[in-house]
Amino acid sequence: MLTRRAIEVLNTMIAAEKAGDHDDAEIVCEGRSCWLGIERLTRKLVDSLVLHVAVSEVSEPGSLERYVINGTGRRIADNPEIADAILKALAGGQAFDEAGNPLG
Repeated sequence: MLTRRAIEVLNTMIAAEKAGDHDDAEIVCEGRSCWLGIERLTRKLVDSLVLHVAVSEVSEPGSLERYVINGTGRRIADNPEIADAILKALAGGQAFDEAGNPLG
């Protein structure tokens, strides 16, 4: 299960995106230092979001790491309980939809 803090970060990303503030809707990392706007995030939190397939990397070669929320992250923000289903599908090597439901 994702932490409450991770869910807050996803909701912050959604709100910034809706407000048209796309720079503050991205997580930016340089090494172990990560930021969402002016808010510092732990690398562990960012890694957890990546592990849960809630964010996608959009970095350019040679630049800082950048992550944006994706469809799975939006679904997790709406229903945090699906985070466990997503991890289970990943561990089992299954294909799944944005809600963690197995495909096929």
